[in-house]
Amino acid sequence: MNNKILICLIVALYHTITFGQKRDFLAVPGAERASQDWIQFTTTMANPLNRYDIRDIFSPSGYNRIADVNINVTNLKNMVNNPTKNYDDVLAAGHDVGGLALRGATLVTPKIKANILVGTPNRGSRLIREIKTANNSNPSPLEIELDLIKSWTGTSKCNDCDIAKQMKDYIIDLKNNAFLSCAQTDPNGYYNNLPLPDNNTTAIIWGDAGNQGFPEYLSSTGISGTINLRECKDRLEALRKSNLKNQKLQAVISGISSFFEAGIKIATALVSPTKGIAGAIATAFNSLSNATLELIKNVKDIKNEQRDILICALASKKAEAAWILAVSGRTANIVLVNSPNYSQPLCQENYYQCQYNTGHPNHASFCYLAGLYCPTQVPTLVAEPTDLLYTKTEQTLPSISRTYRIQANHMQEQDWAFNSVPMNTLFSGAEGAVFKVYKY
Repeated sequence: MNNKILICLIVALYHTITFGQKRDFLAVPGAERASQDWIQFTTTMANPLNRYDIRDIFSPSGYNRIADVNINVTNLKNMVNNPTKNYDDVLAAGHDVGGLALRGATLVTPKIKANILVGTPNRGSRLIREIKTANNSNPSPLEIELDLIKSWTGTSKCNDCDIAKQMKDYIIDLKNNAFLSCAQTDPNGYYNNLPLPDNNTTAIIWGDAGNQGFPEYLSSTGISGTINLRECKDRLEALRKSNLKNQKLQAVISGISSFFEAGIKIATALVSPTKGIAGAIATAFNSLSNATLELIKNVKDIKNEQRDILICALASKKAEAAWILAVSGRTANIVLVNSPNYSQPLCQENYYQCQYNTGHPNHASFCYLAGLYCPTQVPTLVAEPTDLLYTKTEQTLPSISRTYRIQANHMQEQDWAFNSVPMNTLFSGAEGAVFKVYKY
C-alpha cells in the first residue's frame, strides 16, 4: 500500500513539474503576404510527432503586415499582456521585420522571456533602402535595369517565364509596405535605435539560399499566384535534350546557364578605380548579354518559339544577376579560382571567329567570349551568402553567440522542415533554460 501511495505521489509530482511548466509560444510573422506559413510552422511543434508541450501558440490577430513598426510593437505588447490569457513565460520567434517588432516589444513587456530571430534584418537591408528611397520619377537602379531587360527582350513571348516582370511586381509590393521601412539601412533607422538584444535570451537563425535562384524564391512567396517560374528552367532543359545534335544551340544554352559566372570573368578586366567592381560587373553583364543575344539570333534549325525560350531564359539570368547584386549592396570581391569546367564548344567557336572573322561587326564580342570560355583559371565573384532578400551580415549580430545557419531562401525560413535542427537544439534546453520547451 505504501509503495502504491509513493508511486501516485511521484506521478503527481511529475505532472506538477512538467505540465506546470508548459510554455506559451508567440509567432510573429514578417511583412510578406506569405507569412501565414509561420502559423503552420508553430502548430507543427505541438503535433504528436514532435510532442512539444505548448500551452498556447498564438500569433498577432490585430497585427498589420503593412503598418508602421511602432503600431505592431504596441499590438504585440497588448496581446502578450492580455489579462484574459494570463501569459507569463512566453517564448517568441519572429520572422523578417517581425523579428524587429519582437525586439521592440520585448523592451516593453517582461513576459517575453526569450526570442528567436529568424531571417531578421537585424542590421538593416541595403536592398530595402534602394527600393524605398526610389519613386516614380526617380526609380532605383534595380528597377531601371529590369526595365531595360524588358525592352531588350523585344517581341519575344516570355509569358509566365517573364522573371523581370515578376520582379517588378514584387518590388512594388515591397515598396508599398510601410512595415518594411524599419529595415532599410539608415543611421536613424528603427533597427539602429534598438539596443542590442541580450545574448543570454536571444538566438538567431539566418537563411542561406545557396544555389537557389529567383524562380525558387518567388515560387515560395505566393506573390506570383499560380505561376511557377521554375517552369522556365524546365523549358530550357527540354529544348537542350530535344536538340542534342545541334552543337551551336548546346553551346548557347551552356552560355545562358552559366551567365552569372561568365559575366564575372569579363568583369575582372573592366575593374578600375573610377568604375569599381559594381560598375565593372554591370558593364560585363551588358556586354555578355548582347553578345549571347547575337549568338541566339544566329542559331539555325530551331523554331521561333524555341528562340523565344532562349531569349527569355537569358533575360531571366540577367534579371537574377541584377537582383543578387542589389541584395548584396552592389559590393563583392573578385578572386581567381582554378576551374577546369570551361565550355569547349563556346571556346572553339568564338576563338575561331575572333581569329579569322575580323571583319564581322560582332568581332569584339567573339574575342570577349573566346577569352571568357577558354582559360582554366577564371575570376569568380565572392559575394556574401544571402537568403535572396537579406545578406548574412544583415541577418546576424556579432554579439549573439547562439547563431545558426539554415539552407533556405527567405520564405522557406518559416518552414519547420528547414528550422527543425536549430529549433530542437534550442527547445532541448542545451542552449539555456530560457529556450527550453518540455515534451509530453
